[in-house]
Amino acid sequence: MRNCLLGIGGSKGSKIMVTTRSDVVAKVMRTSYCHHLQNLSDESSWMLFEKIVFVDGGPTGTQALVDIGRRIVRRCGGVPLAIKAIGHLLNFKKDAWEWSEIDRTTQIWNNPTSSGMDRALSAIKLSYDYLPSLSLKQCFAACSIFPKDTLLQKDKLVQMWMAQGLINPPKGSHLQMEDIGGNHVNMLLQRSLLQNPEKDLFNNITLFKMHDLVHDFPLQVSKNHCFNMQDESHHEQIETVNDIKAVHLMLISGKQKMIKKENLKGIPSKLRTLILNGSAYLEDMTSFRYLSTLIVQDSEVDILPTAIGEMKLLRYLDIVDTWISRLPDSFTMLYNLQTLRVDYLEEIPKEFRNLINLRNFYMERNFSLSGIKQLTNLQTLSEIKVMREAEGFQLEELEHSDKLRGKLKISGLENVSHPESTGKANLWRKSNIQMLELFWRPYIEDHNHNGIEILEGLKPHSNLKSLTIEGFRCSSFPSWMVTKNHLSGLYNLVKIKLGNMPYCKQIPALGDLPYLQVIKIYKLGSVECIGSEFYGCTKQ
Repeated sequence: MRNCLLGIGGSKGSKIMVTTRSDVVAKVMRTSYCHHLQNLSDESSWMLFEKIVFVDGGPTGTQALVDIGRRIVRRCGGVPLAIKAIGHLLNFKKDAWEWSEIDRTTQIWNNPTSSGMDRALSAIKLSYDYLPSLSLKQCFAACSIFPKDTLLQKDKLVQMWMAQGLINPPKGSHLQMEDIGGNHVNMLLQRSLLQNPEKDLFNNITLFKMHDLVHDFPLQVSKNHCFNMQDESHHEQIETVNDIKAVHLMLISGKQKMIKKENLKGIPSKLRTLILNGSAYLEDMTSFRYLSTLIVQDSEVDILPTAIGEMKLLRYLDIVDTWISRLPDSFTMLYNLQTLRVDYLEEIPKEFRNLINLRNFYMERNFSLSGIKQLTNLQTLSEIKVMREAEGFQLEELEHSDKLRGKLKISGLENVSHPESTGKANLWRKSNIQMLELFWRPYIEDHNHNGIEILEGLKPHSNLKSLTIEGFRCSSFPSWMVTKNHLSGLYNLVKIKLGNMPYCKQIPALGDLPYLQVIKIYKLGSVECIGSEFYGCTKQ
């Protein structure tokens, strides 16, 4: 640690502050001064509580609610986590009788011997007990498979919940499972069961964590169904996993280590979730025929076994950050697969179209996939490459893929043979796409000269938040980018990126877009001046 800190190059007299809940850690650090944080005062506790509970959309701070609230806050013993947990719970309760019910429940916290941690865990349990659905409680408990302090990615977590069968839209609902999962994340954040959310430019929650004290509670709730091991070399730990009949398991090992075959025999055969982090071993995974989720990450494994096709219940497969570059033909027999995440594939299996339940397909590098129109449940298609006619993917195959959401990158537009057919992609109808990226291969002189027609047919829905166009080789833009009436179709745009356009002479009037925050323009060598119309000005 000393060497790491020396590398920072701090000035003479710099200080290092370490926070911990353990006196032992403070002694080991040989600190020159140790400051013990005290619990919040009654008044500070109440101020924190008020800021959480009595906000817009929450209950009105009547005298009756204030009196009940002060009693509850005193029982929190000045522990911020307990106050936040109970405060976020009461924010959803607007009637005095609901507050009185929680007041009675918290009376058992009056025990003077209760520690701050006890009070925090009691508040977390109460918040959990009042979660509005069994599905939400199960999703919360499932988070315990990850080690403490793990940075959780929203999309991945929701898709794992889906794979485990924890999200089921009610009959008659038009909501997708992804929408319900997103609402679950929001509710857990609102109740302080998840915390520290990070948002993207478009205000979408992308990352978050679970407080380490909160993490202890779902471990209890999951009744040891979720288990994570930091080192597979302890054979007795594997035996423990078998004894408790773990359903969801995460194994974490050093990158150069290998999970030994004889150790894997101790893992329950009816395992539903298996996450291998840092392991090079993947030979005998098909002995777990009941897996619904398989994640192999940070691994040097380079082969996906042919017998993967026997995992008929598999719904989620993530092999990002491995050396796997091919999928066996048997892979296309995974008819229940919902989510596939890969880094790079040299080729796509011919019968990939058989994966009729596939909803989310992530691949880091461009690829061509013919037969995509048969994947009618597809929600996420991060990138797709247009091929020459009869050689692969054509834009019209997106005609009925109206469930697509998030980001869509289309490359290889120089290969479009019939520009008039691009309108059949019906991008204007895909209201859930937030980011659209359109790419022509740059610096190729034999491009067709129909770029303007191609781009005209790729008009997006007005909900679009980000637009990228690169390699476009025409002097002007399509009507939906330059005509003021049509430009209103980009009303919600927040970010635009235009690059590698050697013949473009004029930039659209981007100043007319009210929500635009980010503009990136580069390698537009034919633009001689930028007039006032670029800024949306009416006068010269």
